[in-house]
Amino acid sequence: MDNIFLLSKFDKAESTIKPWAVAQLFTAGEFVYHKNCGSFFERRCALKRFCDFSNQSYEEYTGEQYEEGIDDYC
Repeated sequence: MDNIFLLSKFDKAESTIKPWAVAQLFTAGEFVYHKNCGSFFERRCALKRFCDFSNQSYEEYTGEQYEEGIDDYC
């Protein structure tokens, strides 16, 4: 298995400070591992990180120009 990156939103987003997250799944031998790649206040910032890890352009993936968000500064 290659690296798989996941973009997710917590179910109880109203009780979570940063409701968006990016995670990585990968294998080593017979084991499957997961790694936290960050949590985010805004969807677009999480999606930007997801695209970065996936070697994709945010603009090509979404069809939108990326505008900086609070997650770019903290």
